[in-house]
Amino acid sequence: MASRLAGRRLPAVLRRGGRRASAEEGGGVGGRRRPVAAVTPAAVTAAEPAVLHTTLDPVVSVDSCFDALGVPPSHPSRAASDTYYVSPDRVLRPHMTAHTVPLLAAGGNPAFLTVGDVYRRDTIDATHYPAFHQMDGVRLFPGRTVTPAAALAHLRLVLLSTARTLFGPAARLRWVAADFPFTYPSVELEVWWGGEWLELLGAGLLTPQVLASAGWEPAADGTGLDDIVAAAATGEVPPPGEAVSPADAAVAAAVGGPVVRGEPVVGWAFGVGLDRLAMVLHGIPDIRLLWSRDERFLSQFRRGQARDAASPNPADVTQFVPYSKYPPVAKDLSFWLPPAGAATTTTADNAVVSAGEEQEATATVTTKGGADATASVAAAAAPPPGGVATTVAVDDADDPWRGVENSVCEVVRAAAGDVAEAVTRVGEPYTRDGAVSLCYRVTYRSMDRSLTHAEVDALQARVREGVVAAMGVRLR
Repeated sequence: MASRLAGRRLPAVLRRGGRRASAEEGGGVGGRRRPVAAVTPAAVTAAEPAVLHTTLDPVVSVDSCFDALGVPPSHPSRAASDTYYVSPDRVLRPHMTAHTVPLLAAGGNPAFLTVGDVYRRDTIDATHYPAFHQMDGVRLFPGRTVTPAAALAHLRLVLLSTARTLFGPAARLRWVAADFPFTYPSVELEVWWGGEWLELLGAGLLTPQVLASAGWEPAADGTGLDDIVAAAATGEVPPPGEAVSPADAAVAAAVGGPVVRGEPVVGWAFGVGLDRLAMVLHGIPDIRLLWSRDERFLSQFRRGQARDAASPNPADVTQFVPYSKYPPVAKDLSFWLPPAGAATTTTADNAVVSAGEEQEATATVTTKGGADATASVAAAAAPPPGGVATTVAVDDADDPWRGVENSVCEVVRAAAGDVAEAVTRVGEPYTRDGAVSLCYRVTYRSMDRSLTHAEVDALQARVREGVVAAMGVRLR
């Protein structure tokens, strides 16, 4: 990974892909290995095994990431405030699904898994991080003999088997209807864990557009899929022994036969976030810990790694034992947005990842001073000289301030690194004489030691200067 990212002028936090907190790393968290080990046997239930891809290039085309998957032009994920653009037509993959169409187009095995680091501009809190890990699975079936309903039944069988391998045969599971651009019908699988329903993964049948984009002939044009959606049972899954679905052998038999290029096909896909799954299985309260180099964290999972990989009982999986809880320090950041039409990180002018270097603040907080620090922080959100604009008209009625918040978080990450624990909006936007003011509370906390007020004040000063330089705001 590090060699593929080298020289691509990416923000420092993204270079963490070079030291992956994943299954290959000796001190990694076992929960990231378990999903791969669990799903690989299950995906073999038809004729040939699934191919596992773990070294795919994280820089992908806009076409394979969005266009070929049917992501609408106005979808928020296309915005520069959500996705890291390396150039107008290349991005750091925000999901492993970006590889689905190229791999299908290349031919080869019609069943594959992709695992890797993905990158998103996102909020700062205990469950979000700009670099994390995903696994996607795809499988095609011969469309002349396998119906969409049979393919969907097979998908559900694979995912239920995987979930029970991870969480135990008695785990409470339920299906929830979902909506994804590249699958239809779409479902989510949830597990009852820790007294609440948690989303485990998303899945569905590949749309005819996705199959056609990859050069395959769809067995159906979408007609009749509404009936399959209506027949696809949602709600809690009956416990083993009380199932009302066809027997496993019957489901596997219904999807047999070779997949031939030029012949009609149907297919399914799923995607699962491995970091959050590891956090759930191991009781890890903060996603920043997954990137920690603190021996007090790593040693807990190094000791139990072999047992975790072998144990079929989720109760036996190593549980994180907190080794410290240092006090947080909160600072408020208030500003007026620039007038409409002025350059901010939510506009097309900032669609390209900066060439600037940023400082990474880890267990030991160090700060730069003066103009160099301001330029360093601003580079996380501002375009490089001569950057080419990428226009994305974003439609996000649920959160019209999402782009602004993600841009603030990007500046905070550049200034404070993993010392930034949370960024939350305080109150509602305030309007005066046509100008809009927002306030965000930045919470700083080191995972490894207590921060001094002088250190936090220096970080906050960099943040204040950084939002002015990168977003064109006026501080209050």
